[in-house]
Amino acid sequence: MLILLRLSLFATHPSRVAQHAYHPSLVKGPALSRRRHLLQPRHTFAVHMSGSSSSNLAMESLAPVAKSATCFCGSLEVIVAPAAQPVSSSICHCANCRSLSGAPFLANVLFAKPDVQLVLSKTGGAPPSNALIKQATSKHVSRVRCAKCYSPMLASLGEARVVLPVALFSKSQVPDSWKPAQHIWYDSRVMDVTDGVQKFRKNFGSEKCSDIGESFPEEDAP
Repeated sequence: MLILLRLSLFATHPSRVAQHAYHPSLVKGPALSRRRHLLQPRHTFAVHMSGSSSSNLAMESLAPVAKSATCFCGSLEVIVAPAAQPVSSSICHCANCRSLSGAPFLANVLFAKPDVQLVLSKTGGAPPSNALIKQATSKHVSRVRCAKCYSPMLASLGEARVVLPVALFSKSQVPDSWKPAQHIWYDSRVMDVTDGVQKFRKNFGSEKCSDIGESFPEEDAP
């Protein structure tokens, strides 16, 4: 990689320096030409960087990084693997999510279980059982909270999937792939959400409806 650096002897444009410092009425003939020549930014230096160094810098800047978030008290930390890709991302309006959060709906992102870790934030070790509150809220869903501050950290969906609340993470950590692609259990909503995102009356793949819950004519269904 070759970087060219051009250094000027003066901060101002040479023509302006020449105009004010070397006015023809004061300096004439060869002396003026010689001094103007000295003002030209003619010094160019080549700085060489090894190919391996520049490529390493580029690779480091493009390498994915893990995303993490802590509970309210900071005792627990959830970590998403750097290369993890979500299985899906939804806004859920089910009664369980609303009752357990106190919110009208929840934005959740679904990952394969190996892509997510729940650890003690200070040591990075596995949290002991008394640091967690586990609650089976349906046949296939078990939710995990911090035992100190009761923050919801994750939910296990069967044996292979983990659901994370998007609200745990800062805006800068939420990529486009985590943005909700659909609303689910929309018939259980407590308010309409007019965002134009597709909506399923029940779980994913069920009948779709409009932002205000109206059915689509079969030929117009998105």
